[in-house]
Amino acid sequence: MWGSRCGPSVPRRFVVAVFLGAAAANSNAAAQADSAQLENRIIDEIRLIGVNYTKPFVVTRELASREGEPYSAAKARKDAERLDRLGIFSRIDVRGIEEQGRVVLEVDVLETTAFVPQISVRLTDEDGIQAGGGLATVNAMHRAMSGSAVVLVGGGFVSIWEDLRSR
Repeated sequence: MWGSRCGPSVPRRFVVAVFLGAAAANSNAAAQADSAQLENRIIDEIRLIGVNYTKPFVVTRELASREGEPYSAAKARKDAERLDRLGIFSRIDVRGIEEQGRVVLEVDVLETTAFVPQISVRLTDEDGIQAGGGLATVNAMHRAMSGSAVVLVGGGFVSIWEDLRSR
């Protein structure tokens, strides 16, 4: 609690929370105001940020927004939803910005881990118990295809199982 110099006793956490909430509201309001100013202006550039492993065409093919077409905040939200459905990004931010009088659609993403190790155990009447490991990915060949490969040992032989699916 603060002393009597600051008026009524108010917890610091409350004051900090109110301040941060007001700052976030101002930031959102500014972003919405900027977005409203860009509405229906022609997109001069689509800038991809954070696309390191994935092929750029995988991202751009999912975008309804195109260079040379009017910017729409609603379309940018749909672009983010479509990118999220790919399942290969852990963070997605699609926003319009003004840069030197030009409209730029920034697509800022954080790619998920390329490969994830996995452990597998299988029990069948034919082979008995088998165990092994492998790798799985949701972005095989940099093209948003999921796949996995597992090597199982046991039951008198080694079996290799693989699966590759396009999204």
